[in-house]
Amino acid sequence: MGAPEKEKTTMKNYPLLSRLRATKSRRNNVESLNVFDNLRVHIIEVFAGKSIVFIGLMVALFVVGCDQKTTAQNASCGDGVMESTEECDGTDLGDASCQSLGYPEGGILACNDDCTLNTAGCIAASCGNGVLDPGESCDGTDLGEVTCISLGFHEGGDPVCNSDCTLDSSTCLGGYCGDLIINGAETCDGPDMSAVTCLATCEDYGFYAGELSCNDECNLDPSTCEQFCGDQIINGPEVCDGTNLAGQTCESLGYHQGGEAGCAPDCHALDLSGCLGGFCGDTVVNGGEECEENDLGGHSCVELGYLSGELTCAGDCTLDLSGC
Repeated sequence: MGAPEKEKTTMKNYPLLSRLRATKSRRNNVESLNVFDNLRVHIIEVFAGKSIVFIGLMVALFVVGCDQKTTAQNASCGDGVMESTEECDGTDLGDASCQSLGYPEGGILACNDDCTLNTAGCIAASCGNGVLDPGESCDGTDLGEVTCISLGFHEGGDPVCNSDCTLDSSTCLGGYCGDLIINGAETCDGPDMSAVTCLATCEDYGFYAGELSCNDECNLDPSTCEQFCGDQIINGPEVCDGTNLAGQTCESLGYHQGGEAGCAPDCHALDLSGCLGGFCGDTVVNGGEECEENDLGGHSCVELGYLSGELTCAGDCTLDLSGC
């Protein structure tokens, strides 16, 4: 009897190989197959059937490969980008802050190496420790440098601190600017000016129109008044305003040599000190004048050829011979 024919290696004889080849067939549809997987399948195909021990080794390699891939997939902590189940990653804290985590006074939120949030730098609430801390108006008897006077109350008093570390000024005295009551040294308080219109008006401040208002310091404010000397508009009792002389010049006012007219500081009169040569009516005969009021320049009716009579000066500073 001849030597027994060597049994052919078939899928039926090695179900593990069958499953691995089926796995390879499915993976051929993936764009990029892991190099470690390719090598592992190839080795199994070549040496399948050679040794049961070898097959066991291949299975162990397959399991190790899966573990390595799993570790690589979870190795994103530390890449500086917060993702999946991470609370943070490096400086990427998402939208988290000390305030959002319940620390009203803020602080510095950090990230641990395992991508969990580190709140050690956040500031815990301190209201109630008797010490004035940032964000508090007061704490117990510690009011800082705040007094009723510094709060604007006219007659002082002593403020107190509420349990939530906010100031209570209800114990202060004398009222304050902004309480809508005229008290202390205030001349007004708020928009209601009915109590002061009998005491002061825009005219008292040099204005011709408008109404006084009250500023934030509870003092009368004339900025809402209108029309005044200096606005370059002739209004009220003014005859001029600044350079606005209503069209008048030295020449139009009769000055013989012209000059430059101006406006008096109170806008109530023209300043003619810059006009030259005199004018008819200044009691001095000048320019082309024949006379000036009672100054007839030495002339008389007889000197002018009349037998007698009374010579006078006309309004245009010419001799009036009608009495000769």
